[in-house]
Amino acid sequence: MPGVKNLAIIAISLLAIYNTARTVIDINTRTKKLGSIQNEVQRLENEQKELKAELKYRKTNEFVEKEARDKLMMAFPGEVMLVIPKTETAKDILGSSTINTTNQNQTPLWKQWIDLFF
Repeated sequence: MPGVKNLAIIAISLLAIYNTARTVIDINTRTKKLGSIQNEVQRLENEQKELKAELKYRKTNEFVEKEARDKLMMAFPGEVMLVIPKTETAKDILGSSTINTTNQNQTPLWKQWIDLFF
C-alpha cells in the first residue's frame, strides 16, 4: 500500500501546484486589467477637469460677448462692424474648367526661373 499512498500524495501535490499556478495567472491578468482601468479613470478625470474648466469659461460674460460678436455679428451700441469678404481664388473667378491643373505641357519651374533671369 505504500505505492498507493505515494501516488495519492503526488496527485494531491500536482493538483495543488496546478491550482496555485492558475491562481497566479488569474492574479496577473486581473492586475493588468486593473492597471488599464485605473489609466482609463485617470484619463476620464482629466477630461472632466477640462470640461469643467470649459464650462466655467462658457458661463462668463467674456465668452458670451465673443460668441455674440463672432457668430451672431452683434455689436455694442455705437460700434461699427467691419466685414472683410473672403478673397476669391482663380478657380472661383474663372471656373475650374478653364484652369489647367496638370503640368504635363508646361516647362519645369527651374527652367522658367533661368529664362526669367538670363
